[in-house]
Amino acid sequence: MEAGQADASPSDYSFFMTVDEAFEIEGRGTVVVGKIGKGELRPQDLISFTEHTQGQYAVAIEVFREQKEGMNFCVLIKGLRKADIKIGSAIVK
Repeated sequence: MEAGQADASPSDYSFFMTVDEAFEIEGRGTVVVGKIGKGELRPQDLISFTEHTQGQYAVAIEVFREQKEGMNFCVLIKGLRKADIKIGSAIVK
């Protein structure tokens, strides 16, 4: 399955995170917050959103323990604004 398809599921990707919130940080980018559905993500990994076909790079990540399914997770992304991100979509790799 390709990014850009709204009916994506975690089994279709090596990393899957549902988007719960997004915040813009002036001069840094947009922070996307959500829960990990599958896999691991590292800084500089190429990611996509299920709502967009254009790839983005994860500039930085934050997790409060190790990356596990169901854990809250934050990803800093440059090149997208908060308005470009749909709550309920997913970040995939």
